[in-house]
Amino acid sequence: MKIYAICLAKNEVDIIEYCLRYASVWAEKIIVYDNGSTDGTWELVQKLAAENSTIIAWKQDGKPFNNYLRGEAFEAHRHLAQQGDWWCFRLDADELYLQDPRPHLLATLAHYHVVAKESVEYVLTHEDIAEYDFNQLTPVQFDLIRYYMPLYYAEVRFFRHRDRLRWEVGATMPRFMGITSPNLIRVQHYQYRSIPQMKQRVEVRFEARRHGHPNWQKVDERDWRKLLFHRSQACFDKGDNNWHFQGSVNKYLTPWYSYWAKRVLFGLGILP
Repeated sequence: MKIYAICLAKNEVDIIEYCLRYASVWAEKIIVYDNGSTDGTWELVQKLAAENSTIIAWKQDGKPFNNYLRGEAFEAHRHLAQQGDWWCFRLDADELYLQDPRPHLLATLAHYHVVAKESVEYVLTHEDIAEYDFNQLTPVQFDLIRYYMPLYYAEVRFFRHRDRLRWEVGATMPRFMGITSPNLIRVQHYQYRSIPQMKQRVEVRFEARRHGHPNWQKVDERDWRKLLFHRSQACFDKGDNNWHFQGSVNKYLTPWYSYWAKRVLFGLGILP
């Protein structure tokens, strides 16, 4: 079994090296699609690709962000994978995997085609900004980002490769991607890391919303302070890899009737 990863990134110069180096331990290839970075991300990716054959600096394109851009990378590289392989179709630059996902994927029952992540959602707080200097873009100060949200976020990240599976132009995910396993892979998600990075992220997401992206309403006012939390809203990470959650902020599994309908259709080979 091999894992092929797709990383769509824009202005992640402070963290993308960590993401790619960690993922290169378990990924066969990492296809990086730069979405028009202006902070040196693409140049850093090219440098890392020259040093590490696992990383493919595929291309840079500044078209408006949308999730369907990952489909371009998948369709261009789908020939690399074989039956039994997996795609980490969304290797986000700000997500770090705490463990090698290969044992988890190998243990996933055959009738499950999709595996989701369970993320520790780290945040910057008003108290952090007052207490420490977060005015530098690089390097990312992991040791100072110690608060996380009490609810984890679940979202699909892996799917099994099947020769008949296609990612249609304009689709946010492959059609008939499959049935999602209830077992999650944990990641650390560092979405907000410094004041310059948050300012960049607000502008990138504001531009995406201007071109029709349906989410990220928080950036409409173009105020990075709206992304901050208070420590009273979060939990403190003691550094012992023992996070305490109150549950998930979202639902990631389909209803039981949809699950059984898919079991039948996939089992009969009607769906890819």
